[in-house]
Amino acid sequence: MADIGVVHASIDAGGGAEAVGAHAVAALADAGHRMTLYTTDTLDLAALSERYDAAIPNAVETRVVASPVLDAVDWAAVAAAPLGVSDFPLLRKTAFERLVARRYQSEHDALVCTHGEFAIGDAVEYVHFPYFSADAMRRYDTRFEESLYPPYHRVCRALKRRDSENGVRTLTNSEWTASVVNEMLGRDAEVLYPPVDTAAFDPPPWDDMESGFVSLGRLHPLKRQHELIELVDAVREAGVETHLHIVGPTGDEAYTERLHELAASRPYVTLDGRLPREDVVSLLESHRYGLHARRFEHYGIAVAEMVAAGSLPFVHDSGGQREVVGEIDGLLYDDREDATEKLLEALRSPDRQQRLRNELANRGQPGGREQFRDGLVATVESHLDR
Repeated sequence: MADIGVVHASIDAGGGAEAVGAHAVAALADAGHRMTLYTTDTLDLAALSERYDAAIPNAVETRVVASPVLDAVDWAAVAAAPLGVSDFPLLRKTAFERLVARRYQSEHDALVCTHGEFAIGDAVEYVHFPYFSADAMRRYDTRFEESLYPPYHRVCRALKRRDSENGVRTLTNSEWTASVVNEMLGRDAEVLYPPVDTAAFDPPPWDDMESGFVSLGRLHPLKRQHELIELVDAVREAGVETHLHIVGPTGDEAYTERLHELAASRPYVTLDGRLPREDVVSLLESHRYGLHARRFEHYGIAVAEMVAAGSLPFVHDSGGQREVVGEIDGLLYDDREDATEKLLEALRSPDRQQRLRNELANRGQPGGREQFRDGLVATVESHLDR
């Protein structure tokens, strides 16, 4: 049995990265290791476990890391927002990681960072995307368009820089992200698909499902839920009756308010927000179609859950989500016109629906909860045995 610390700053944020963190803790604890979870969130471990159906043992210790440094970063985030810097988690994560390493690294046989690149060497890191690469952010993200973001990012990179790459084991969530890590950072990453809960779903017969759409994910400009509303508008304007549920926790207050305003004027759009897990499963199982508009999604746990629920997810033709839908052309779109055309073709044709469902079933689905847990434990134990 080893003593392991899992490092995840905002593990109560409600996204796919947090699912990785929760299941990493549970898997390593179940493998017999003594576990400590380091986070910045004051949380109820039982509630976290229930949210992700992770079955985290009560024996896991939780340490909430607090410091005047983190308080200063939070204050700076509020002050910088009117100036055009809207994304302070990079700086906050870096400060948090340095604090954990300085205070607690000596207590553990290994540290595992599940929220992304780790500022400390000789550890296992799960990289969701190389956010600290300026080239990657310029190519695949929009934040460099903010006037003050480039100098802010330069400061983050300087603080994040590791003294040594020795002993670093990098995992990532898709073949696409692995290729970006290799190209931008010059190092290899092993693909370990996220812990998608495929076993939770028991899809009903297709004819019993509603001819509507579900979107699942944080309410945030990067997720582009407003575009999904526009797509459903276009489908209805073409004479096809359908509706849309938007499900997910608030990731950006101003954007969430914008979505509320858009939904308020459309009786066929329901902004459900954050729902209990059982309600998410029920909603996905009861709807034939999913929609996911994010560009360059790193993997797409939400998309994988749509597949597991028996629906047909239509996603932007980019990033790791292509792998999740088997790179099936009929489920991938480039722009609004292309998306509208493919949605209408599917909704109007039962034969096309069946062909897409058959194709998706034949491609299989990458990942799964047990595969993730087994792979994570094997990687960490291999790291320990060096």
